[in-house]
Amino acid sequence: MARDIGLLKRAVGILPPVGGLKNVVDLEMVLDELWSTAQEEMDFLKEAANMEEFTRNNQGIRYIRCPKLYHEYTTSRVLVMEYIGGCPVDDKETLLAEGYDLGEIGRKLVNNYIKQVMEDGFFHADPHPGNVKVMDGKIVWIDMGMMGRLSYRDRNLMAQAVRAIAVGDIALLEATITDLGEIQGKVDSGKLYGELRDLMDRYGNASMGSIDAVEFFKDTMEVMKNNSIRLPHGMTMLVRGLTQMQGVLLGISPDINMAEIAAARLREEMMQNFDWRKEAGKTGRRIYKAVGRSLDIPPLVKIALEEYLKGQSRIHMELDSTKKFSDLMRRLVRNLVMGLWVMALLISSSIICTTDMKPRILGIPALGFFGYVLAFIICLYVFIRHFLTRNK
Repeated sequence: MARDIGLLKRAVGILPPVGGLKNVVDLEMVLDELWSTAQEEMDFLKEAANMEEFTRNNQGIRYIRCPKLYHEYTTSRVLVMEYIGGCPVDDKETLLAEGYDLGEIGRKLVNNYIKQVMEDGFFHADPHPGNVKVMDGKIVWIDMGMMGRLSYRDRNLMAQAVRAIAVGDIALLEATITDLGEIQGKVDSGKLYGELRDLMDRYGNASMGSIDAVEFFKDTMEVMKNNSIRLPHGMTMLVRGLTQMQGVLLGISPDINMAEIAAARLREEMMQNFDWRKEAGKTGRRIYKAVGRSLDIPPLVKIALEEYLKGQSRIHMELDSTKKFSDLMRRLVRNLVMGLWVMALLISSSIICTTDMKPRILGIPALGFFGYVLAFIICLYVFIRHFLTRNK
């Protein structure tokens, strides 16, 4: 596998920029992440450590467990753990035959996964049905080779993004997203604000029960990618995990909504961790700053008016248009110029046709004839170009 990764890196180095693929995806980064993940999965001591951490995080939950690990037999190439029987979490026939409530399994599964993400910051990144089993009344998580991590800061920023959408605060959402990701180059603030406003329009007025959590995260990631903001590695693994979790839920209990459960847990965590003194202190400082700034307004207005009356005031404005608006204005000016050319050619050719100028083509002066032909060609060019570029 190391040899294959090396060959792929060489191929990336000589890959021509066809279709702008290199600008859309950082292929070197993808290969590095693939190799680092593969190394972690092939090192069973790493997986053993993951199993121990997962067990510690969930030891207080009676319906969750993972296989028991046998340290004395485990090495970097051999992982020894207890055998897990039971059945896959999506085996509806077996679960119903054994008397399980599919709705209860689905709710407990989602509750635990949200806990892994929002509280532990250490979650199973590959939760397909083969890695989640039901045995002896418990949900058993196996195969801890691929685990995702989210730092405390990332989790707080994710919660802050949800709050920003809930209250319709686009400025807060923009600040949160730029803090959450790694900015690659210059960000077009106008473009980012517009795309976030579209995101807010799509999800801001919807109830949490009607939001598709996976689609929401995917749309957010798309906005970040379009604006050269790289996501933290844990976020990409989270979207992968949520996608697989959604597939499991559709199989056993499609009426369960992950977003509702996540929102309830988020509200509960916010109430538990809410520090009244800290928030009151922040509010007091904001009020103090606001009062101080408001007192500065009258003298500043007085100075500005005095300078204006004396003719000493100057206003500097800098307008920064978006790329889409610039392209629109460019096409508008080009078409206007083309229209003026056509009008000039038609008028001049018509004037020439009233004379006896020779030579003549089809009974009209040749110069007027060529003027009409050139005007027709320009009109045809504008017409074709319009249909080719109207969807861009």
